[in-house]
Amino acid sequence: MKKKVISLANGVADFVLGLQFIFRPSFWIMNYSYNSALDEELKKRMDKPFTDFDGGYTAKLDGITLWVANYPYACMTIQNLKGIDDNIRPSRLTILRLYKKYIKDYINYIHS
Repeated sequence: MKKKVISLANGVADFVLGLQFIFRPSFWIMNYSYNSALDEELKKRMDKPFTDFDGGYTAKLDGITLWVANYPYACMTIQNLKGIDDNIRPSRLTILRLYKKYIKDYINYIHS
């Protein structure tokens, strides 16, 4: 029961936070279509640090190479993963969260 309540609360919080994109025109048009499986997979890995920064175009998150350039239109799409369609993207909210995390991890990487 407690897990259901937490899950419902997280869903409501994500919905409310998702309303911000009505007021962010840069998020209105996105490259690629949304994929819920990719979204859930990236959410699970969000506590891991970004590594292997490749000239500002790609970075690895827990072994998955993600495109980090072209924010927000094509940002956080999978690059060169066999068996996975690379023309999919996570939700706008996940893109925003991951991009903020990427910037923080990149700054830590530069200063270390």
